[in-house]
Order: sequence, then C-alpha cells, then structure tokens
Amino acid sequence: MALTALEIIVSLFVLLGLVKLIVISVNKKAWYNGAVKTVYGNPAAARVILLVLGAAVFYLLIQEISIVQIFAAMIIMASFAGLAFLSNSKEFLVFAQKIYSKKLSGWVIFITLIWLVLVIRVLYEIFLV
Repeated sequence: MALTALEIIVSLFVLLGLVKLIVISVNKKAWYNGAVKTVYGNPAAARVILLVLGAAVFYLLIQEISIVQIFAAMIIMASFAGLAFLSNSKEFLVFAQKIYSKKLSGWVIFITLIWLVLVIRVLYEIFLV
C-alpha cells in the first residue's frame, strides 16, 4: 500500500509523538535538553521549518477536506492545548502577561494576517456558499 504525502507527514508526526511520550516518561529533562532547547534556541530556523510544514500540510488537507473541517479539527487541538496550559495556569498567566505587554513583532503580525484570511475564508464557506 502506497502512502499519500499527507499520510507520510502524519505518520512522521505520530512517530515523533510516540518518541516524545517515551522519552518524557523516562526522563523529562532529556526531551527538554534535546528537543525543546534545540527548537526554541533556533527560532529563525524553526519559524521557516514550521511555516513550510504548516503550508504543506494545509495545501494537502485543503485538497481532501473543507476549510470548515480543518477548523473543526483545530478546535479539538486548541481545546487539548488549553487543558494542558490549565495544568500550569499560574505560570502561564505570568508568561502571557509578558507577551501581551510587548509590542507586536513582524512575525506576530504576519501570523495574525494569515489567521484573518483563514477566518474570513471559513466565514465565507459557512455563510455564503
């Protein structure tokens, strides 16, 4: 059975998730030192990689399912992420306060514009199509 490009990307993501769960269950600091520091220690490279990956997955998804279905899946993940942040709500509030007190960077404005375009597209699909 030949896998599609989307199935390959999802399979790699799932394998990475399994490795993360195993490593964290054995030694949380190993994941922090190996993965977290590497990604967040190199934000320029991570931005490009995540932007390309996000665009590629979005392109593949939009060919198979609707933008509304993509946003529905995003609601599920946002709910899980929110639950995870609630586990450390006091620390997260301090972190969020620091972020909201800063001026918006170019990247934040860029991502916000992407969100705006996608939200408008979803509203168009729901109410005008």
